[in-house]
This record gives sequence, C-alpha cells and structure tokens, in this order.
Amino acid sequence: EDEDEDEDEDEDDDVLDDAEFERLAALQKGRGARGSVAAEACEVEEDWAPPVHPKNPRQRTEIKDALSKSFIFSALPAEGLDAIIDAFAGPHEVASGTEVIVQGQDVTPGDPGLYVIASGCLDVYKKKQGVADPGIKVLSYTKRGQSFGELALLYN
Repeated sequence: EDEDEDEDEDEDDDVLDDAEFERLAALQKGRGARGSVAAEACEVEEDWAPPVHPKNPRQRTEIKDALSKSFIFSALPAEGLDAIIDAFAGPHEVASGTEVIVQGQDVTPGDPGLYVIASGCLDVYKKKQGVADPGIKVLSYTKRGQSFGELALLYN
C-alpha cells in the first residue's frame, strides 16, 4: 500500500497544473521557432597537428580567462584548453565599421572564428526580412574578455 502511495505522489510531481502550463507556454511562445544544428563527420589526416601561434603570458592568461567562461570550453581539460589557446591567432585589430562575422557565412580554414575582446565595442545585428542592413541590433560586446564565435568553430 505504501508503494502505491509513493507511486501516486511521483505521478503528481510529473503533472503541471494549468497555471504553470500556461506560464511555460507563454515563455516558449515568445522564443520563435527552434532551429536544429547538425554537423558532418570530419576526417583528420594522421599527421595533422593544431597550429601554434606564440603568445606572451598576459595574452595566454586573458584568452584562458575568457574561454573558461564559455560553456563550450569550460569543461575542457587543461591540455585541451592549452591547445585551443595555442591555436588562437591574433591579436587582430578591427577598424570601426568592419563586419567581423556575417550571419549565415561559414568560417573557412584560415579565417579567425573565435574572438576575445581586448578593447573597444562590437555590435551584433540579426538580419530580418524587410529591415535594412545590417539588421536589428541585438547585443553589444563592450567588456574586455568577452568572447564570441564559439559555435562557428564547432560547425565550420
């Protein structure tokens, strides 16, 4: 009999009341359609090695601190993070008004795909049909150490 009561309580925990269901539905409604992401298999040549770009200790520390905040890199073991830091090219100076990453464009080998802000401000725009380029401003990177471009590295 006690098992039946425990089972009933477990079932009750899995059921949303009407108010909670409506609240969650309203939150989801504002998010728009969800997209899915797929990646193709990658074949790496046996003798491939990641690139190594020299950095001074300060640059290494700044890059490490920035990447450690990223959900993609935060779980990497130290040697994996070191390989990413070594492969990180730069610093690159970007002139005002330069498009750094363009929505929908693939990052090709040789293109920088991951960026860490050293100074300045970068604005992010989302293209929208009927809105003139560059689109709708959705975000600004304004703080030293902020990073972006992580997903481009995973899928391009």
